[in-house]
Amino acid sequence: MSNQRPDRERWELFFLTILLATRPTLLRGGLIILLYAVVTAFLNPTVSLATLLLAAYVFFLVYSDRAALYTARVGSWLATVWKRRE
Repeated sequence: MSNQRPDRERWELFFLTILLATRPTLLRGGLIILLYAVVTAFLNPTVSLATLLLAAYVFFLVYSDRAALYTARVGSWLATVWKRRE
């Protein structure tokens, strides 16, 4: 049995490292998205709600390790499925 990690686990580690390393940038992006949601609240409430949900998700990525881990798992699953299709 080889000592290498399975492909999905390597992708998960790769994505999680990127998410954790870019937390300050994600925080700034989340604040910009939140500001956009507030500005569009008067023009189009539906777009504002969708943007607010996106901002909340970005804030979850910044402040919750579990959310970052689950996002990395979904990304690694998608990467392995995409690789199998080629």
